[in-house]
Amino acid sequence: MSNNFPAVLLILDVDVVMGTNSQTWQQYAKAGSCYVPEVVFEEMEFLADEADSDREKLAREFLRFFPASGWQVTDALETHPNLEPAVGGNQSKHTRMVVAIAQCVYGFALENPESLVVFVCNNQSLLKRMQALGLGNLCGITAAMLSQWAKRGEQPMPVTQKLQNLMRSQTSKKPSQQTRLQTGNTSFGKTDISNGKLPTRSGKTDLSSGKLPTRGVSTMKTTGGTTGISKNNSSGSTFSKTGASGGHPGSRQKTSASKRHDDEVQYEGINYRPKMTSAPRGPGILSHLINGLGALFFLTLAIGIAWRGVQPQSFNQFWQQKVVPILPQQVKQFVK
Repeated sequence: MSNNFPAVLLILDVDVVMGTNSQTWQQYAKAGSCYVPEVVFEEMEFLADEADSDREKLAREFLRFFPASGWQVTDALETHPNLEPAVGGNQSKHTRMVVAIAQCVYGFALENPESLVVFVCNNQSLLKRMQALGLGNLCGITAAMLSQWAKRGEQPMPVTQKLQNLMRSQTSKKPSQQTRLQTGNTSFGKTDISNGKLPTRSGKTDLSSGKLPTRGVSTMKTTGGTTGISKNNSSGSTFSKTGASGGHPGSRQKTSASKRHDDEVQYEGINYRPKMTSAPRGPGILSHLINGLGALFFLTLAIGIAWRGVQPQSFNQFWQQKVVPILPQQVKQFVK
């Protein structure tokens, strides 16, 4: 960054959004770029159709404010052992939302390592859990601290400390990067700058010929694109959901870089050997025979029960004349 100041990205909890109004939302933008987790935006859409007049009115006001506000929606998501829901029992909607918001904030901070992510939340327990994650570019403040910051320009102490630490960390990285750029060594050997040649694995390449050095293994082509989806909510406002590279203020911008598949990557010159697998062996003849006899027995038993239920006299006559005589003597005394 030209001013050596990391960007400040504000990500707001649902209670912070619901506890204010459009005038306060506009002031928040003075402190930094404003984001809301996708689960928070979906909750506002849900509340806009709720019977509670006060909550419905505020949710509709937010949905009208959002498109031209410059605020954005993030669907970042990353799990952490300290952010897992409690095991056992049915979780309430509020508990599930708290976990989803925490995982979104954690993933958002991982996606933006060069920026300071400020989580605005009034839940002190959740703020402590986020602080315990130990991320150098993540801090938490309350809505009151954010309002003071936006109105009077008084930066909260947690934000100031994190900014200073982040700037020192970024400054310490620059000398090592410049040292690597100034060295005349590459991963394939030394570079002869005086002769205007760069080494390749197959030999040296003259820069004057207009050819670039290649590794001679494979090339990777990347083509990207974004897809726009328009969405109308119940209050009549319209949003557009775009990829991160083509977003605009007020758009429901997707920021989860680790989960996007917008870029089509093609690999050339690599041969893959298919994994040989043997077909599973089917059941043996003995297994088929046992299964067949079992099925025949139960079928005969079912027919006999049905016959006795429909025509008991005919069944008893058949039983006494055909079946009982062929039974062993020990069995006859039980079936007569």
